[in-house]
Amino acid sequence: MQRSLVNIVLFSSLQVLFSFTCAQDVEAASGKGFGDKIHWRTLDDGKKEAETSGLPIMLIIHKTWCGACKDPSGKVHPELTNKNGNPNYKYFYSNAEQVVSGMMEAQEKLTGDAYKQGHTADEL
Repeated sequence: MQRSLVNIVLFSSLQVLFSFTCAQDVEAASGKGFGDKIHWRTLDDGKKEAETSGLPIMLIIHKTWCGACKDPSGKVHPELTNKNGNPNYKYFYSNAEQVVSGMMEAQEKLTGDAYKQGHTADEL
């Protein structure tokens, strides 16, 4: 009886360990709407491959609860442009300072009093 109980506990532990291992592999392989034909990798695997190949990493951070992530087609705000960038590429932000400046402008225009007066509901 005691030996069979030990076998059951050992077998159950191995199943749990195996399920965690497989879940990480499935998670890394899933495109989650970004493209199933892409060879997705975990962060650790991607860093190893980048180090070996000398190629850069493209890191996608995605949250299932993010409204813009669920529907990135949302409404465009043409009034929000990179005022400090190249006028031929007004939506391109080439450095961190430009991104921060643009995000601060967006936060003010899209959440400040001017925005609240004209909007009563979430866009998504």
